Amino acid sequence: MLPRRLARAIWIVPLAVPGMVDPSPASAEVRIFACEPEWAAVSTEVGGEAVSVYAATHGRQDPHYIRLRPSLIDQMRRADVLFCSGAGLEGAWLPVILQRGAPQSLQHGQPGHLIASEHVRLLNPPSRVDRSPGHVHAEGNPHVQLLPENIDFMATELARRLVAIDPDNTETYRRQLSAFQERWRAATAGWLERSSRLAGMSVVAYHEAWAYLYEWTGIKQAATIERLPGVPPTIGHLQKVLELARSAGAHAILRAPYEPTEGMEWVSDRAGIPIVELPFTVGGLEGVDNLFDLFDVTLARLEEVHDQY
Repeated sequence: MLPRRLARAIWIVPLAVPGMVDPSPASAEVRIFACEPEWAAVSTEVGGEAVSVYAATHGRQDPHYIRLRPSLIDQMRRADVLFCSGAGLEGAWLPVILQRGAPQSLQHGQPGHLIASEHVRLLNPPSRVDRSPGHVHAEGNPHVQLLPENIDFMATELARRLVAIDPDNTETYRRQLSAFQERWRAATAGWLERSSRLAGMSVVAYHEAWAYLYEWTGIKQAATIERLPGVPPTIGHLQKVLELARSAGAHAILRAPYEPTEGMEWVSDRAGIPIVELPFTVGGLEGVDNLFDLFDVTLARLEEVHDQY
């Protein structure tokens, strides 16, 4: 039986969105503009051959900051669905593209506008929001893809939107969703069983990127390399991180593929703990080609470092 915190994902939401008009013909693929690779992967699982998917970022790229390319605007203009994390993660570039290229059907409040942070519980909302704490997400932590429950829930929500936009392919979307969720829930049960060994494991991270991973594994974060969110560390701050890492008996420093290593290496050398690169999203590491790989590889790398202690 899955724990209570995953129970929400067990219920199948009716595949309908009231008020949707002007459906696409069955012969035309629904075009999905996914801001991050994880949502592109969900789109492929749920949409199958009835959709075409464009990912605006790749797995080794910081989704906070990407260059505004003409191709992004062109892809947005042709899209039927916008699927992003939200909570300010794409705040430096997505609003500009929406203003310049998005049709009305992709604007907020429309069925084609799908933002994960508006549908799942956000962790770690800040106690205050101003410029002094650095790059703070006012709504909460936007890196929601690392909680299996959220992937399951967003797959259901995407299927609802696809049925509303493309009702002639309803059975395709129902079939794809059911097949994906059957595999996903079986895999999730295995991941939860494996993660029980990691409960209480202490780590250091570069950025506040792993809150949703900690939520279901029980891993504890001792400190962050960043002095403030989005602000590189000073030597004084790194010394404090070193002290916290030693005090907590930290096992490792977690790194997303796009994060700088300089501050990590300083702490790693002095604390005698390894830097462990985790995929963070689909395509983040070689061999992480889908959502199942993302969680399998993440757990395998954490298990490896845990077993060394």
